[in-house]
Amino acid sequence: DQLKQSVEDYNSSTQVLLQVAKIYRRVSISLIEELVTTSLQAVFERPYQFLLTPQEKRGQIELKMHVKLGNLDLDPAEEMGGGVVDVVSLALRIVLWSRAKNRTDSVMVLDEPMRGVAEAHISNVAAMLKKLSEKLNIQFIITTHRDALAGAADRTFRVTKNNFSRVQQESENA
Repeated sequence: DQLKQSVEDYNSSTQVLLQVAKIYRRVSISLIEELVTTSLQAVFERPYQFLLTPQEKRGQIELKMHVKLGNLDLDPAEEMGGGVVDVVSLALRIVLWSRAKNRTDSVMVLDEPMRGVAEAHISNVAAMLKKLSEKLNIQFIITTHRDALAGAADRTFRVTKNNFSRVQQESENA
């Protein structure tokens, strides 16, 4: 009798844990979709919607990424330009890194982000990074040659190199 009760308790507990995991997965997916969608819309000023669709493969849940624009349902890696891929990739990296339990600081270093984004959209990229910084409480240190991106920073420094590197503060917009 006691063994039978233990097995029933175990099965009940397993069902509860599976339901909690399912809810947590749904909440996490919603957060990721919201932040990547917001990033795409901020940069390109179009009603993009980023979606993650769970699919079971080989007994595991995998997430299929796609971007909707009106009636179009597109695979960003296969059917969209490099600018969209850059925004999706960076937004995903930022969101997933910000949710990591073992990260050491709230500082993320970005080296020439958004290489594939057209110059016309770079000021929107800067605004997007500011919003993500505030929403996720992350400080970005960015190296860039793009003036529009540097101009949106709280502080900018110029690094010049002859025989040695020289760092000079150029502006403080805080």
